[in-house]
Amino acid sequence: MGQAAVKCTVVETHPPAKLNLYLELLGKRADGYHDLETVMIAIGHRDRLRVTRTEHSSISLECRWSPSVAVWRQRLPSAAPDTFSLPPAAQNLVTRALERFRSAFGVGGGFRVELDKRIPAGAGMGGASSDAASALLAAAALCGVEPNDPRLLEIAADLGSDVPFFLRPRAEAVADRATAADEGAAAGECGRSTSMALAAGRGERLTALIAAPKLHFVVIYPPEPLSTPRVFSHCQVPADPQSAAGWTLPLGGKDRREIPPLFNRLSEPAREISGWIEKALRALEGVGLRGATMTGSGSACFALADSARAARRAAALLSARRTGLCFAAVPASLPATIRTMT
Repeated sequence: MGQAAVKCTVVETHPPAKLNLYLELLGKRADGYHDLETVMIAIGHRDRLRVTRTEHSSISLECRWSPSVAVWRQRLPSAAPDTFSLPPAAQNLVTRALERFRSAFGVGGGFRVELDKRIPAGAGMGGASSDAASALLAAAALCGVEPNDPRLLEIAADLGSDVPFFLRPRAEAVADRATAADEGAAAGECGRSTSMALAAGRGERLTALIAAPKLHFVVIYPPEPLSTPRVFSHCQVPADPQSAAGWTLPLGGKDRREIPPLFNRLSEPAREISGWIEKALRALEGVGLRGATMTGSGSACFALADSARAARRAAALLSARRTGLCFAAVPASLPATIRTMT
């Protein structure tokens, strides 16, 4: 499964963002993390990552907001100045991913990386994790490593809870849960990567899900990012957690049934921390969208539209109202395509 490894000098890829369609907390772990169940779907709102293999031993990273910081400030005029600050290159998850790759595979030389950021920070959209996963696949292509090498998944799991999802969701017994009428479609989905998966544990245990009916999202990123550790520090594990059973059945197929209700347990503590969450959710509902909820630990929120046209219209209307950074999005396939540059 995956793209064949190639040896080249420069590759480019466009790491996608993700949305959490469902997120429930199951318990607190001894390592400080939480056991959870979440359904994630990749969407076509992307960063741009270009990786060059070099003879020098260093790993250099140039990271910038795209199209520019000035444009981001214009779109989010009430955002605090540090909203657009970027971590030092050494602390960026892409740098850490490439360092781990080089150590695990005994690769000599280094890498030069250009990263253009379009996925908001502190949004719960997995931008840093997606960048790291794509960096691993880019390095694999540059160094002749097969993209399905299990060591890549081990590195991804160590880097962060969401990184394995962007690297390669694995289909585990999806076909066994399919109805007889959908067996052919389910088997086909199991044979390739999918944009949607159920994640368990702290997010590293993945079960690929059958593709849902065609989805159209509208996303709002408010002018205030949220810290994942801070949101989790305010959360409470429910005495009777919701079940993800509705998400483990095939979605789509001949019956084309609707997806289960969207839900995020972390929206409760996020609302306590930031008033922007409630404003964003109300804004999405106010333009006639369905199932408004938060993604990840926030602060981005999203809802469903009935069509691509309706999604674009709602995003334009919300943008005109200065609700935040608003855009329409549809599901994207995983992993991100690695292109050889000439």
